[in-house]
Amino acid sequence: PKFGPRPVDRYDHEILFTDRYIGQLLDYVWSSPRGRNTVVALCGDSGFLHTGLSGLVDAARANAPLLVLILDNGTTALSGGQPHPGSALDARGALRPSVDLVGLAREAGARHVELVDLDAGADVGPALAKGLDYPGVAVVVVRGQCQPSS
Repeated sequence: PKFGPRPVDRYDHEILFTDRYIGQLLDYVWSSPRGRNTVVALCGDSGFLHTGLSGLVDAARANAPLLVLILDNGTTALSGGQPHPGSALDARGALRPSVDLVGLAREAGARHVELVDLDAGADVGPALAKGLDYPGVAVVVVRGQCQPSS
């Protein structure tokens, strides 16, 4: 579908995009041998930094069967594209060191952490398979820019 130029239109596009790919992800997870016994959590990079990190620490301490997918687009996309601590720019547009999500996940206790760079043409499938097969907490950081609205 076509969406307009207003901010709410971008939000609608992102919801449609996310819904489409979550369905594909769940099909993939459920077809995996460990998929029915592993919790899969999806979060954006901003959401992970604001609310997901403490849950990852707790899950790692408990060695929970958990695969966390952090969707890293370097911005807080759904609420207007604001920067966050993982962004390369601050709110004024100045260059700042960004939080290393891969390193942070490792420091939180995840023993299997992998980065997939979609912008470089990487395929997320093998990382998902390894994460689902890992007997504990696994994190896959999926890095890439949001698809433009059409």
